[in-house]
Amino acid sequence: MRKMLAVFVGLSMTACAPTLMKMSLAPSDVDLATSMLGQGSSSLKGSALIRQRGGGVVTCAGNDVFLVPATESASRQLRGIFGSDQGYVQRGGDAVMGGGKLVVPPEPNRHSVCNAQGFFSFPNIRPGKWYVMTTVTWTVGNQYQGGTLLGSADVTEGQEAEIVLSQ
Repeated sequence: MRKMLAVFVGLSMTACAPTLMKMSLAPSDVDLATSMLGQGSSSLKGSALIRQRGGGVVTCAGNDVFLVPATESASRQLRGIFGSDQGYVQRGGDAVMGGGKLVVPPEPNRHSVCNAQGFFSFPNIRPGKWYVMTTVTWTVGNQYQGGTLLGSADVTEGQEAEIVLSQ
């Protein structure tokens, strides 16, 4: 009886685990991505927010933000998950037991954190096309709301680009 209960609890917990949507670059793109992540003279700044049905705004405050080089394989995989270069994947799932969808950015990437107002920045980057990913989530009752946002930006040599991620 105890063994059956342990198996049931284990299966129940596995069924509630989030679905990880994980990507990895093609081996031929890893060197290019690593090179793009080197020091440059440009910068990218932005913000991320989702407007709730009632009109409230939730930002990415305190959440990780990822800068991903727009290599061929990264572009293909991100477009497959988000539908285009700008997109949203709803989190969903139970806040207590887990579940829902979590998007894991491809590596290599550069990491930052949104400040208290939901702004982020990536200084000293190289020019080119970049993807930016972050999550904006909150709970209502015991359910997650919000999700992962994706945007893209073309950065010019020596310039500061700006991006707003929103749903």
